[in-house]
Amino acid sequence: MELIFSVLALLIALTALWLGSAAMRRSDGDMSSFILNARKELSAVKVEIDHKVSGMESRVDSLDKLASSMQSESGKANAAATSLQAEIAGLRRDLASLDESIPKQYRHPTPRTGRPQVTQ
Repeated sequence: MELIFSVLALLIALTALWLGSAAMRRSDGDMSSFILNARKELSAVKVEIDHKVSGMESRVDSLDKLASSMQSESGKANAAATSLQAEIAGLRRDLASLDESIPKQYRHPTPRTGRPQVTQ
């Protein structure tokens, strides 16, 4: 009787080994097809991301050029504003000297602002 149980146990063990190896072969085949499909999908995503990144890089370059041109324009505007302020200050000095050169008898009384008012 022991011999029958031992033969039966041996058959069950061999069957389990055979089923385990068959399942392992099938999972290896499934895994290799999964890996191939995943590589295809990932390469497509990589191409799409590379395309988007290159588009963003070109956009950043154009925005950088625009910002540098705006800075140079801003510098020119600041220089123009500074020169205009200098001209205005010069005109104020000239106007003050002209105002002082008018004799007092021809002047009108000073308004509340404290500056003499010249009328035509």
